[in-house]
Amino acid sequence: MSDTKLVFKDSFAETEIETVAQKIIAYLSHYRIICLTGEVGSGKTTLSKTLLKTLGFQKAVDSPTFNLVNTYHWANQTVYHFDLYRIKSVQELNEIGFLEYLDSGHLCLIEWPELVLDFLDQPYLNLRIEHHDNMRHYELIAFN
Repeated sequence: MSDTKLVFKDSFAETEIETVAQKIIAYLSHYRIICLTGEVGSGKTTLSKTLLKTLGFQKAVDSPTFNLVNTYHWANQTVYHFDLYRIKSVQELNEIGFLEYLDSGHLCLIEWPELVLDFLDQPYLNLRIEHHDNMRHYELIAFN
């Protein structure tokens, strides 16, 4: 994707994660794929859980590290939450039907998306998270 736009770049205390979720949710009418990048422990899964909670999901949210993808259904919503940390090749993604998930029109949260960024052909948001002391630094970029 060649057209990029900085949506926001800001720092928040760890306790303000709901504010970050609200900022992202404001863009979900245009973007159904959210890529979450950052080091181990930066807060990707915590933000995913907060996004789901803010969207109205009431049950427990687990990291999809060992499942690769968790599916959450409620009311009239479906969210696919991926953790691609252990994926080593595009072939592995093809085996789980990754592109079909992306083409579903449902919200897809993708942790550790580095392997797929080059072949995403749909508009998506990329959120970079950095953790320093009690603060998290966020940079949200839209790709069209």
